[in-house]
Amino acid sequence: MTEQLPPPMLPQSEPVPPAKVDTYFGLEDKLKQCDVADLRVRKRVQIFMQQQGNHLGQSVPLACQDWESTAAAYRLLSNPRVDEQQILAGHFAATAERARRHSGLLLIPHDTTECVNKRNDPSRIGVLKKLRMPTTVSLEPSCYTTCGTRIHASLAHCCPN
Repeated sequence: MTEQLPPPMLPQSEPVPPAKVDTYFGLEDKLKQCDVADLRVRKRVQIFMQQQGNHLGQSVPLACQDWESTAAAYRLLSNPRVDEQQILAGHFAATAERARRHSGLLLIPHDTTECVNKRNDPSRIGVLKKLRMPTTVSLEPSCYTTCGTRIHASLAHCCPN
């Protein structure tokens, strides 16, 4: 009778320590290309990106950890002098540079998700669809408005040669 060996242990993936998030996610490269001229706002963008990088997938309040940081993040995001294109310019430039350096196949799958929200005033969040409902007892067609946002996500995956 042969002795059965236990299954091999899979290596445990270690979480990225907060001090290493900058290099792991290329935060420095992204901030070099960030299109924000005001140094105070640029510093706030850096802090916000660091907080989000340390708490991937978390809401803004959970990523910011305290009320003062949360309020500062929301002030940044609602600042009329700063828009998402300025904040994301560095991310887009750094991603394009990494893609140019890659010599193998680059796959970029896409997905669009609709996040539906119930609102009395659809203009505050956006209209996804207007659906025509079947006629009612009054024989007048009625419409139903679906409110929300669309999220279009892409993930670049580098395939080895």
